[in-house]
Amino acid sequence: MQALDLAHVWPGLMSDWLPQTAGHQKRALSHIDLAWCAMCLAEAHATGGAYLDRETAFPLIFCHRHHTWRHDSCQRCQPRKPPRFLYGARLEFVCADCGAPLRLQQSITPRPPYNEVTPQSEFALNTLFAFEREVRRAILGHYAVLPGVGVVRPRQLLAVITDLVWLLTTPVRNYGSMINAFVSRTLPFTPNQAPWKWDPLVYSECSPLWRAWLLSAVVTILAPEQVSHMMSWHVLRGRTHQNLEWLLDRASRGGLIYLAFNFARDGDRWPRELRERVQAHPEWIRDNIEGEKAAFNAMCAEQSRPIPIG
Repeated sequence: MQALDLAHVWPGLMSDWLPQTAGHQKRALSHIDLAWCAMCLAEAHATGGAYLDRETAFPLIFCHRHHTWRHDSCQRCQPRKPPRFLYGARLEFVCADCGAPLRLQQSITPRPPYNEVTPQSEFALNTLFAFEREVRRAILGHYAVLPGVGVVRPRQLLAVITDLVWLLTTPVRNYGSMINAFVSRTLPFTPNQAPWKWDPLVYSECSPLWRAWLLSAVVTILAPEQVSHMMSWHVLRGRTHQNLEWLLDRASRGGLIYLAFNFARDGDRWPRELRERVQAHPEWIRDNIEGEKAAFNAMCAEQSRPIPIG
């Protein structure tokens, strides 16, 4: 963080939302995880400029300059060490396990899987690109646009993503977790998340592809129905609109306790419009939130699962 001098360049930076630990099998495993663009690395190597741009420290999916996927690990091996610099005639950023220069690895242009380019898939991909630009604005501390809501404060946008990812990745019956119900036309694969314990994902600690899956689901949940219809196969097959109420209907009890606890701790955590929709849900926890939290934490402790709340 100090070497990249992020806080000096961006005084309003939401530094607590940057990835800090290794949470994925192929993560960079450094003090602050990086997600780089191979084309940016190649250009910097050719010109002798700054090798890593500061945005490699952001939890982003895409390079918005080259319209390519970002990588957070070597694509040739299963690295166990963080990438490192080699100092020779030219500075080189390499995989510390296999030695491959990371600038030479393939830069993949995001496109619908199996080359199924349709108006719906192109729209979904462009929507995901556009929303991540808003996420980047929020990380930098600027007001940003939240789908279905409008302009919100940066911390509100990031809090909505954080909380929805929590609800999407907690264990629930029949689904494994609710994220498995979202099948996007924009992604080259569909992960299957089947948590065996209470251990929800943190968005900023996920790999770029997992972030893409999660952010696509967030757009589907929040956007107007005509946009959601373009984002998910579930909707395209004529099933129920996967909106916020749909998610709350199926969320785990622990997920609702977590959300109620966050709302009680910070009444302005979400934009008012979304907050009122959540609090109007029949299963919303209105009373004895501290008692509910304590009971749930005790259950988690008894079952030797991580205590998630508080």
